[in-house]
Amino acid sequence: SVVHQNSTTTPTQNIFQNIPPTATTTTTASLQSTKHNTISYDPMQAHAQLLFAHSLATPLTEPFPALAFDFNDPSKLEDSRTITVPVVRDGVIHAVVFWWNLDLDRSGTIRISTEPPQYRNGQYEEHSAGVPERDHWRQAACVFEKTVAVQTGDEVVVTVSHSDFAPIFEISVLTRVPETVVSVTTISFPRIQRSRLLQLNNTARTTAIATATYRFLDSLLTPEQTLGVISLSDCVIGPLIANILKCSHQTKGNLMSLNLVTSDTTKEMIDTVTDGNEHVLCVTDGTSRMIDSVTSWVLEKSPQQLAVIGEPFFVASSLLGMRLWELDNLLRFWSEVTEIRRIHPNVRVLPERAYVMGVAFENSELWRRRQPVGTIEDFDLTVFNECAARPSPSGTFTDLELQPWHESLRPLTEKFVVATIDLNENICLEPPLTFQNNIHAIEEGICHGVAVWIDIELSHDDSRISMDYGMNGDGHRNGLWLFSNPRQVTTESTLQTSVQFPEGSTSDIRTLARGGVGDALWEFMWISKE
Repeated sequence: SVVHQNSTTTPTQNIFQNIPPTATTTTTASLQSTKHNTISYDPMQAHAQLLFAHSLATPLTEPFPALAFDFNDPSKLEDSRTITVPVVRDGVIHAVVFWWNLDLDRSGTIRISTEPPQYRNGQYEEHSAGVPERDHWRQAACVFEKTVAVQTGDEVVVTVSHSDFAPIFEISVLTRVPETVVSVTTISFPRIQRSRLLQLNNTARTTAIATATYRFLDSLLTPEQTLGVISLSDCVIGPLIANILKCSHQTKGNLMSLNLVTSDTTKEMIDTVTDGNEHVLCVTDGTSRMIDSVTSWVLEKSPQQLAVIGEPFFVASSLLGMRLWELDNLLRFWSEVTEIRRIHPNVRVLPERAYVMGVAFENSELWRRRQPVGTIEDFDLTVFNECAARPSPSGTFTDLELQPWHESLRPLTEKFVVATIDLNENICLEPPLTFQNNIHAIEEGICHGVAVWIDIELSHDDSRISMDYGMNGDGHRNGLWLFSNPRQVTTESTLQTSVQFPEGSTSDIRTLARGGVGDALWEFMWISKE
């Protein structure tokens, strides 16, 4: 493990600038040595290599052994360990980044490790420029309840214990640093998935959503009619939208709102920023209850105009716990809006439309790592082919976080539109919804696959929010099409694209959202000019 400093600001301070923070701040003015204690929250996934490379985190100690387990001797499965670790540079302790080393033999000569590469000097794996050593096993981080400022030469006493599922870090520091201590509560630092945490400091994304929401409400609010607003949001953006709705109601009136969320944490955050004056309902047991709640609210309030504001990355409430990529969430949101239109005839939607985007690429290593495995050293490993998608004879579509690969994917086409989804139109899958396109190659090379992602257009006069595979992708999962046989292409080659969503009833939203990847028919085919 290594204690590290996160160079970004406290999440609540950065996003909710006009919202009373839930963190408490105290200042220590004395230069006498002061002892500080804090304990960590549950771990979250972290890609330390990217955090360190882009100065988003700074190591404050050298790596230290946290826990050790001998699986051949149950008596040596440590319950806890206390280590004293010297601080090697000035900073503020926010978290502990940790990883594991696994010895496959008794002598320790065969080892698998998720250690960040800057500490290992290439001793475990070969590494090519721009190609990630791994895109699955990474590191994790435990954020502390309180921050602690330290200086070079201080000593951090780390006590490490564990539950059945995760380590727990408690630190005690004796330091002379005058400091401001920020106590992070479970409201200001909820237990949310990694992509949501990465969004906390994406100010461009937050600003775009806030600006579009204000413009959207301004275009609909009139003195002559009442406006009902339904917010479908999850975690980060939910409180922001709720605060905008509160401010719009106070300044312009004629507005009533219903905030539908999928976690108690988000509900608690919205109650905090709105002083409990907004109607917030947590829906975690399926779409039917959500529709019933909207129906009851619309019948009670009888708004003349109804608006739906959906967080572009809204997590489907009935699919919690499932691994989704963003097209699944988008289809779910589109279906929910269609159901709401059955309740009220006059509905406007933010965001207005979405684009399924793609780019053909060359990357032999990404393709190679996903080929079927067989028998190795007399061990039958074919069962692992069922756990990770492998190219089938016609090609394979799967989901993968492509951000670690962004430097090594060589584009062979311009970015292109695979499908356009107008969220102000009702979804209709009878007959099946089909999108097709023809794209010309702009570079010669060997095409191994097509990267697919979602761009959200909040409104016609606002910029897009993109969930591509670049460094601004916020850790979202992308779609990935792998060709069974890589294809040599020239600038005379044309890529034919097709995606067809399954035929069925839009009332079965669970089936529809699952069909985003599993049942949709994807096809990418190169045609060469003779």
